[in-house]
Formats: sequence, C-alpha cells, structure tokens
Amino acid sequence: NWTSYASSVEASSSPSNQEFQSTVFCDEFTFVELREITGNYTVCQNDLCCYLSYQMTEKRADEVYALGAFDGLHTVEGQYHLQ
Repeated sequence: NWTSYASSVEASSSPSNQEFQSTVFCDEFTFVELREITGNYTVCQNDLCCYLSYQMTEKRADEVYALGAFDGLHTVEGQYHLQ
C-alpha cells in the first residue's frame, strides 16, 4: 500500500537537507543533495513529493548525488505536464 508507506516515511531534517533549483532538459527541478553515505530524503515540488531511502557503498569527494522532483508544464518540443 503506497499511501501507507509514503505517509510513514520520515525525511531527513538535518541542516544538510537544503533544497536548490536547477534546470534539466529545460525544466526547473527542485533538488536536495545526498551528502551522507546513507539516509532518507524527501523533495517536493507543487503536488509531487519524491521519497528516497538509500545506502551507497562509497561516496568520493569529487562526486555529487542529488534527488530531484519536477511537477509542471514541459514546453520543449510540445507542451505536456510531467511529474
């Protein structure tokens, strides 16, 4: 039951959980950087929330990982709503 699971997920509330905006394929996504080797994160944009529970085997200092969400009108090569 996805609704029960999604309601029970606890997002990271640490100061490192700062959102930022960036463009991917001409759409402005909301991102949160995954700074730890393991964790639970949530990122939301409009009515869409994405949840991630993860564990990496290693994280190098020269690598950046992020969780992103987009909920809006995509207007490149047509117009359609994306989540």
